[in-house]
Amino acid sequence: QFKLQLNFCIFRSHDNDDATKRKVNLVFEKIQTLKSRASSNVQSPDPTAEIKALTDQKSELERRLASLQKQLDDQTKSQESNKEQNNKTKASMKDIQEQLERSMEENLVLRGKLGESEKELRKHLEELFELKMEQEQYQTEIRDLQEQLSEMHDELDNAKRSVVDDGEREDLI
Repeated sequence: QFKLQLNFCIFRSHDNDDATKRKVNLVFEKIQTLKSRASSNVQSPDPTAEIKALTDQKSELERRLASLQKQLDDQTKSQESNKEQNNKTKASMKDIQEQLERSMEENLVLRGKLGESEKELRKHLEELFELKMEQEQYQTEIRDLQEQLSEMHDELDNAKRSVVDDGEREDLI
């Protein structure tokens, strides 16, 4: 069967003879290696030692598997915890964003009210200033009228005296 395969390789190959011989030698060496391995496996001197070695190897692999499984579980829990924390953070950020938007809207409303209040205050201050000016004007008029009244009283008193003096003169005459 090997010769048949070899002949098939030779006829199907487009390589030169040297390359074909090298390929045949490589195939032959591989076959010899496989045969020697197979015969050494069959002639195992101590099957209990091999079983013990395989059992130990199995135990070590199981320990490594358990360790890796624990690491995977821990990593999965950590990722779930991080994901949960991220979700909480996102929810918190959303709440904060909504609160910020409400505060900004309230700020705009309050700024509008402040502007209106400032206009109203300026208007009232102007009215107050006008009233104060009117009050000062009225007080000046009152003082002028009081002075006129005082002068009129003086004139009336003088006129009364002069009438009394004239009446006394007439009485005397």
